[in-house]
Amino acid sequence: MITYNQCTAIMEKYNENISYGFYVNFDTEFVINPDKKMISASIIKLYILYYILKMNFNIKKINSSEIIKTEDSLLNFMNADINMDFLISMMIDESDNAASNLFIDKIGIFKLNSFIKNNGFKNTVLERKFLDYEAIKNGKNNYTSVNDIKKLFYDVLHSYYEKDFMKFLYMQKDKSKSAFYLNNIRTAGKTGELYNALNDVILYAKGSKNVLSTVFINNVPDIIARDFITSMSYHLYNKL
Repeated sequence: MITYNQCTAIMEKYNENISYGFYVNFDTEFVINPDKKMISASIIKLYILYYILKMNFNIKKINSSEIIKTEDSLLNFMNADINMDFLISMMIDESDNAASNLFIDKIGIFKLNSFIKNNGFKNTVLERKFLDYEAIKNGKNNYTSVNDIKKLFYDVLHSYYEKDFMKFLYMQKDKSKSAFYLNNIRTAGKTGELYNALNDVILYAKGSKNVLSTVFINNVPDIIARDFITSMSYHLYNKL
């Protein structure tokens, strides 16, 4: 773990490359570039889940053989009927890109973006499907911001579908980022990672306080980004 002062030095050096929001009961404790549009990686899958639950979107069971598999998909090892909860769990808990792309195809990327815009998310846009390297070469990517994530969680935690949303986030398998040093703390969240992005969102309770921590790190050397994302979360937690 690196020290808080070392984290501060990283923030000063890479100020334009880091967005951070640390909120207690949605009151601001610490922020950097909260409105900056950042490469989202898999964090944008939270907006797909938000659409599914808010719009009561449903699809009938389909066979995994009907899904266009990505090279990293766990669905490559299945040949059975799949229901919605399983597909959502794959998208959120395993960050499965084939499951995520299926939802984009079934809902429609234009409809998703219209929904995102109409619900007041100013810096969030879905420009491509997951693992679409050709789209990336052509300058397309997926984006969101710290403030949009804050709004998303505020809306969800004040909705009738809060439990349905959060149950998937509590099953998140990747604890290698913001939750890494938060031993014995039950966290819910979603991670995102690309060659040029290391992102994380976690929600947890400390006593009577609900804490939302969101961090986007774009175009920072990987070893520096990983030291920062794991350590800064720990230091902020201990300042509560």
